[in-house]
Amino acid sequence: MTETKKILLIGRSGRGKSTLANVITEAENKFKESGGSASETRKIQFEEFADKENNINYLVIDTPGIGDTKMSDNEVLDIIAEAVYLVRNGLSHVFFVIDGRFDQYEMITYNLLRETIFDQDITKHTTITRTRFKDFKNKKKCQADIDLMVKEAEDKKSKLKQDISAKEKELANLSSDSNQYQELLEEIKQLQKDLKVVNLSEIIESCQKKVVYVDNPPISIAIADNEDEKRKREREEELQSNKKKRAKSREKVLEHLKNNCQNDSYKPEKLTNLSNEITEDMDNLLRSRKEYEEEMK
Repeated sequence: MTETKKILLIGRSGRGKSTLANVITEAENKFKESGGSASETRKIQFEEFADKENNINYLVIDTPGIGDTKMSDNEVLDIIAEAVYLVRNGLSHVFFVIDGRFDQYEMITYNLLRETIFDQDITKHTTITRTRFKDFKNKKKCQADIDLMVKEAEDKKSKLKQDISAKEKELANLSSDSNQYQELLEEIKQLQKDLKVVNLSEIIESCQKKVVYVDNPPISIAIADNEDEKRKREREEELQSNKKKRAKSREKVLEHLKNNCQNDSYKPEKLTNLSNEITEDMDNLLRSRKEYEEEMK
């Protein structure tokens, strides 16, 4: 029996995870897509599919944005628990999905991946997936974008270090009892927090420089009121162009998986321990969810 490779999609809401899942699985409407920063769903979605050309079976698991502040602690824990349950027998690969913007919530998500759900070795099985990149077929422009993201992060890190140093010197000349001292101390603490979330170069290095660029434009284009023939042709041409881009993105992702996802499943001790603790609870939860969804049909 062919092993099913389990692929976990992780990233902040609105970065294109669900769209990527639809593209990979060729299940256009299975995963709810969102064009904005808000998640269309707050529960895990998953779908199996076969890469027939290479005779490989995959299970794609799409997680809501677990680093988002809008989600409660209980919601985050439920998502982590279900993700652990689905990969309890091992994980093949992780796509850490970004769209060029990189902020503190990306770092929260990334650290949850490394420190809470798995361990540091998960980065050996992780690929950064950059979505909404129109020149995704141009290797030079993709590399230039990586270099630019790293440079911007390094420049921001350097600026933060300078600001911290300047404020610490200013702090040394103030009385610890003064309001100004306390205010400045809080500013320094915030800058130190900000410093922790700009280390994009560390993330890229820890993933062994595995970065895949894609562009998955929408294939659901609204029909305008009183649409004339010219606009109809333009809309149909745009739709066909978008479908071709999504197909090319899928081709790139599957090729990457074929080359980077065929070793034995990754199953750290932390994952095993978590799985043993939650398996029975998750069996009951998923059974109840399925029954509820059937009732709602």
